Amino acid sequence: MYTPESEFDVETLRKSEHVKIKRYKGCTYFGEVMNDKRQGTGIMLYQSGRVYEGSWEGGLKHGKGYERFSNGSKYTGSYVNGKPEGFGVFRWPNHEVYEGMWVNGQKHGSGMWTGSRGDSYIGEWKFGMTDGYGVHTWINGDKYEGQFRSCLKHGEGV
Repeated sequence: MYTPESEFDVETLRKSEHVKIKRYKGCTYFGEVMNDKRQGTGIMLYQSGRVYEGSWEGGLKHGKGYERFSNGSKYTGSYVNGKPEGFGVFRWPNHEVYEGMWVNGQKHGSGMWTGSRGDSYIGEWKFGMTDGYGVHTWINGDKYEGQFRSCLKHGEGV
């Protein structure tokens, strides 16, 4: 049996006049449909165990949502055109966490990553990599504060 994990209100959804169940190859959608597209609020259940709960627009994830992947990773945040965009939190099964900005499904802008063993990076990201000003702290307490490019120390820093 499926139990929603986010702040998703299934009872309100059930009362909507636009609710339908749609079956696709490998998944089932329960939610609002307009003009034969997922539109409004809905839940997509995949045969792989993946789940998405949240807002839809034009058939794509769009707005606030929660997604649990089949490997146990979880994302909570904003989506635009089916991909994470805006602020969001991604949690891996090994307890790594990224909290910050996303663009087109990649870490991009300001964000904080915390590793499973306590190491961390707080700073700027570009297209999924540390890039710009940031502070990286390793598990032994060593710290670098300065410029990064493509996940490497680059330019001025201490």
